Amino acid sequence: MAGDRMSDQPLVLLQPIDAPANTTSPFEELASRGVAPRDLQIALVSPDPAPPAIEIPPDAKEDPTADSAITSGDTAGRARLFGIYTRQIQARIDRVWRRPRSPIWEAADHRAVADETFQCQVQIVQDARGNVQEVLLPHCNGSVAWQRSLVSAIQQASPLPAPPDEKVFSTSITLQFVGFPYRSGDPMDSYEPARSQSAQTARNR
Repeated sequence: MAGDRMSDQPLVLLQPIDAPANTTSPFEELASRGVAPRDLQIALVSPDPAPPAIEIPPDAKEDPTADSAITSGDTAGRARLFGIYTRQIQARIDRVWRRPRSPIWEAADHRAVADETFQCQVQIVQDARGNVQEVLLPHCNGSVAWQRSLVSAIQQASPLPAPPDEKVFSTSITLQFVGFPYRSGDPMDSYEPARSQSAQTARNR
């Protein structure tokens, strides 16, 4: 017990009383000679007092934009995945779309005969398995034949590709399609087969 009590007492170093007051210590003598003592053992006489507690100012709160930054990051990630999703759908429809060889505008339609580009905004309604339920054409130019060919391609592409993440799935997808009139040398699988002269004559009657 006595030993335990003594171990709790701080160690105090005393200078011998017979040492002259002006005697230079061995450490100072070595220092004056430019020699540093080696293998010095430093004993902790008494523990340092505990550091003062750090006080947080009352106005220093968490960054209120932290959550919004995470949210915006999630939003950007979802937008990227949704873009991949819609491009996959559009690519599948483009692969099966057989564009008419007829002009984009019927000859009888004098409103935009000079318009050489078929542009159509399509809204596709699908079920949870990607099966096309409805096709709407909110904004679509061109002849009925061109519009019908695009609707037919969408139906053939059903069921539509699954999304890369279920969180970006939507029952309503809006896409924009662009088509150009047939010109010699265009890929044959992108347009309807050429009609025979007799069939074309019968059609015009």
